[in-house]
Amino acid sequence: MVNVIFALLIMALLAIGLISGGTTAVASSLSNVNEGNMDTNAVPAIPQHVTNDPKTWPSGDKLWDCCRAIAYAEGYNVVTAVPYLLNNPGDLSDGADKFGAEFHSGSHVTHFPDALTGWSWLYAKLQNAVNGNSAVYDPSMSWREIGVKWAGNAAVWSANVAARLGVDVDSSLGDYVNE
Repeated sequence: MVNVIFALLIMALLAIGLISGGTTAVASSLSNVNEGNMDTNAVPAIPQHVTNDPKTWPSGDKLWDCCRAIAYAEGYNVVTAVPYLLNNPGDLSDGADKFGAEFHSGSHVTHFPDALTGWSWLYAKLQNAVNGNSAVYDPSMSWREIGVKWAGNAAVWSANVAARLGVDVDSSLGDYVNE
């Protein structure tokens, strides 16, 4: 029942956004995101028509830069890649209880109902880490350390994320976002 209500709420927010021609902060309707309770009200608005084209991806602050770098590292820009097909730019397993998941490359990857939800969850996950509210990630962790926990091929993933951000792989998430 909760999932049905949540899906209807998401559809209503999308409809409002399409009618107004603007953007909508779908994230404000999310609750209990990522590793516990998350305040997703702080997730900025996301463009309505997010595709595999990076020009359509959310931007506007350093946390979005991190989300975009992770989406590249995960292959979200490739229309046949699992993250794109599952509306999951971070290739997250968070949210699987709520939205369901598919097994790919050794892990259960959440199948988000739409790109807006997937991008919101990725942003909230990183925001949780930066704020020190994550049980897994710490703002002082380097991209190399984050990669070990995030990706199967940690060295390649970390190098790709750091290169996209223009930072050293041993620099930290917190330093990047707060500089």
